[in-house]
Amino acid sequence: MLSIGNASASSPLMSPKRITIPVSVELVEPGIGVAAPNELLLHDVDPWKLRDNFFIWPADNWKSFPQKSATEIRDMGPFVIRHKDDFLEWQKLLTQALVRPPREWQTLEPEFKPIKVRSLCRLFYSQPIQFEWNGQIPFLRISTTWTIQAIIATIQMDKLQGAPFKLCARHDCNNPPFKVESRQKIYCSNDCAHLVAVRNQRARDAEGKNTKKRAANKKREKKRMQR
Repeated sequence: MLSIGNASASSPLMSPKRITIPVSVELVEPGIGVAAPNELLLHDVDPWKLRDNFFIWPADNWKSFPQKSATEIRDMGPFVIRHKDDFLEWQKLLTQALVRPPREWQTLEPEFKPIKVRSLCRLFYSQPIQFEWNGQIPFLRISTTWTIQAIIATIQMDKLQGAPFKLCARHDCNNPPFKVESRQKIYCSNDCAHLVAVRNQRARDAEGKNTKKRAANKKREKKRMQR
């Protein structure tokens, strides 16, 4: 759902209005089904699931990630992934876009290619937007054939709704940024929280054993010196 309206009236003939309507983001003309790491077919999942798949997709297999829902890529637009480094850059840029507020997106240009950052910053960049009223409730449809473009649209939608995201506090977690439902939550899942707790406990146990071992060695050395 998206709320749309003017923040203030700029004319006596205008009054502040705000409406809330459903918004859909979709890939049109789905192409061949390419199996994702979790065995889901990308053409059968929604763009938000496609986004999660993209973030965990192995960079070495970048060629198998479908770039366009149509079976053929005929142009060389900003959303075409040409090589592994290109794929990695999109992964890193869109990860930063999720965890940062939109006002900071433009500051990413020194780190990433400007054309990619500009594609991210422009709301619904080059994407057909249709307002439809087929029933009692109108809705906004955002359609694209490019998977990267669809992923960008999902990020823009989440940010428009004020959804905050974090990277998991487990340093070796490969999961995508997770939606923050509580400020105290720092791990993406209970599995990550449990694994970190186990690791910390093992580290404390190991440190305790080392401390006892050092104390025992020191005691033996003291007795040897007293002989």
